[in-house]
Amino acid sequence: MGSYLFNNHLPKITFDFFKSVKRNSLYVLNYIFPKKFFLTQILRIKNKRIFKICLKYNHYEKFSNCKLFILGENNSSIACVKYSNSGNYLASGDSTGKIMLFSVNPLYYNIYKKTLLQLQDHNQTVTSISFSNKGDQLATSSFDSKVFVYCISPKDKNKFGKQLLSLEGHNQGIFCISFSPNCNYLATGSVDNTTVLYGANQNSILYGKVILILKEHVKPVLSLCFTNNSDFIITGSNDFTANIYGVNPIDFRFFGKKVFNIIEHRGALFSVTLSPDNNFIATGSWDCRVVIHGFNPYVVKTFGHPILTLIGHRNWVSCINYSPSGDYLATASYDRSMILYGVNIIKRSTYGKQIFKFRSAYEIYSISFSPKGNSIAVGGGDFDAFIIC
Repeated sequence: MGSYLFNNHLPKITFDFFKSVKRNSLYVLNYIFPKKFFLTQILRIKNKRIFKICLKYNHYEKFSNCKLFILGENNSSIACVKYSNSGNYLASGDSTGKIMLFSVNPLYYNIYKKTLLQLQDHNQTVTSISFSNKGDQLATSSFDSKVFVYCISPKDKNKFGKQLLSLEGHNQGIFCISFSPNCNYLATGSVDNTTVLYGANQNSILYGKVILILKEHVKPVLSLCFTNNSDFIITGSNDFTANIYGVNPIDFRFFGKKVFNIIEHRGALFSVTLSPDNNFIATGSWDCRVVIHGFNPYVVKTFGHPILTLIGHRNWVSCINYSPSGDYLATASYDRSMILYGVNIIKRSTYGKQIFKFRSAYEIYSISFSPKGNSIAVGGGDFDAFIIC
């Protein structure tokens, strides 16, 4: 589908207009930050026409040319989306167990806008997707309690899309999965209340083996993330707490042990994420709040303690994601909205404030910033697959 421009009049935005948006789709919102913020959003309606809608901020409007292409038709809701660290790929997983890998780097013009892989090894909802930092592996988790690791290295065309590992370290459904930044570990959090770390280095004899099992939570582990140096892992649980564990085998004092515990929410922690500079932990919860905690060990007064509480959603927060610059935090919710907050404490004019609020016709389950920070992938209940760049 080509690029469509709406040059004359902005369509009247009503509830009926948003109800007419085609179901089962994945949006990628492209935004830029001039002196005053604006967001460009593209929606497809039933009559196949494309409208370009510019959301307002501080009464500032701007229309810019942008390109739209459909990433793939889906017959079910998209449960998770993830950009690769290189920005070459975007992966999505849906409620039928289907995983799709798209090429989103325009430099590779011969495969740009194309579906590279379509995988159907899971038989239940794909709950989480993770790319390795090296860009050669893609890991997926599902409610079917299985973890699959695929080769996505363009250097080895014979193995591209092939399954490298099938891991069954859990006996119940898996909610979250993540590679460590140094690519030595692959961590999974499950309904069985445990977090399992597997070896993820293909050159190691521990590849695919269970290295560590963390059992401190008393209810399902719903979210997790690693620190940038891969020394610690943070897990969020249905027991309303977030635990920080040491996972650096060189440091025997903390390896496999809980070093800190965050008790701030009054509901399950569906999402945890670290700021790019490793100084802050953000947690999103069933209690509709997003709380930012200090994580700089050199600032003892704020370490592990709440610094900022963001209250903008009216239903539980399903996913949160920092922008690569660390200036913004995007939050998604079951209240059918996504909010972008300013979280750079140096920028006092926007700190803790809503930059924009995107409303959807359906629940939003997952969001992901592109590595350059110029687009956001949004997956949710009943969407089509779109990308805008």
